Amino acid sequence: MPKSAPNPVFIVEGHMEQRFIQDICPGKTVLKLSCNGKDVSISRIASRVKSFINVKRNNYPFVIIFDREGREESCDDLRKSLIEELESRGVDQSKLIIGIADRMMENWMLADSDCIAEVQELKKHPKPCEGEFGERQIRKLIKTYGKTTMGVRMLKKMNPRKVAENSPSFRKLFEQINFECWWTDR
Repeated sequence: MPKSAPNPVFIVEGHMEQRFIQDICPGKTVLKLSCNGKDVSISRIASRVKSFINVKRNNYPFVIIFDREGREESCDDLRKSLIEELESRGVDQSKLIIGIADRMMENWMLADSDCIAEVQELKKHPKPCEGEFGERQIRKLIKTYGKTTMGVRMLKKMNPRKVAENSPSFRKLFEQINFECWWTDR
């Protein structure tokens, strides 16, 4: 997809995601949902997103990134529900780029086993674990893992094309990105 010049506004779930986006897209607005966890309703997420959209009032894409966590619904069902909730609140779907990690951002990290092996000089390369609890898998491999420190470094080291090959949930986000970003362009 050809890259355009919009200035996206990112709406993310937590500190790790916020720090990661701030590092890979310097100068971009990165807002935290401040309502994360497996039991937060899609309606609540849609309300927060809508309030950010109302404040920002621009024609640029809003990139929404959060984790599936322990929710029973699939990432596709969650995406569809979020779009429906936002449309019912008057949000134009064409302004949205939605990424939902299946189950958490650590699953995307595990989709690039070379990155994890490089970070900790592991001899054993982990395999992708879409739909499982990736943070547990990483903590088994890396005892000193911290989301906002090592997690951010690992996300930045990931090769997004390799992650897209191995993670269907990341691929859906990656295919929607139509703006300049050094991380996605490498």
